[in-house]
Amino acid sequence: MLGGNLQRTYANPNQLESLGPLIRGSWAVPAKSLPLNPYLRARFPGPVHGYLAIDTGSNRTWMGQAVVEALDLSACSEETAHGSAGVHRTPIYLAELVVPFAGDETRDASLTAVLPVAAVPRLDEMMPLQTDDPNGQLIGLLGRDFLRHVRFTYDGPGGSFSLKLGGRDVQVVDADALAARRLRQDEAHA
Repeated sequence: MLGGNLQRTYANPNQLESLGPLIRGSWAVPAKSLPLNPYLRARFPGPVHGYLAIDTGSNRTWMGQAVVEALDLSACSEETAHGSAGVHRTPIYLAELVVPFAGDETRDASLTAVLPVAAVPRLDEMMPLQTDDPNGQLIGLLGRDFLRHVRFTYDGPGGSFSLKLGGRDVQVVDADALAARRLRQDEAHA
């Protein structure tokens, strides 16, 4: 298994306090849900890229409702959610999360996982990001179900945080190798 880490230092420690720890990532329709035929597969929406906020107060990972709509996901179940807004029923969706990590000296790696996630209505409006990045929207919140697979260090005075891959059940996949493997699988089934 590859190791990997991600570290971000803000120019001013106050930025970490106001923005919180943010990492780049993307959501996609799970590969297993896509048709094997490449012509049919091309009709499905591509990944939604943006930022994910680390939310140590949540036991689950959440995605923005706008992402659910962009990926045209259908709910696979429903759960009771407990939060600052009270107790309510929420639909659960299966989505593929990709978080890039710096790998070893020769390649970068990504943590790729299909997760059951709930949706937050108007997430990008409730927590707008001030950035010039065209993919600068907030697309999700990483809860403890994600964080249990990494080591998370928060350095408030230094204005930085880091995530390090570690622990069992974490599969780090080289992004190029994953794409090549999926292409070979598609060709074999075509």
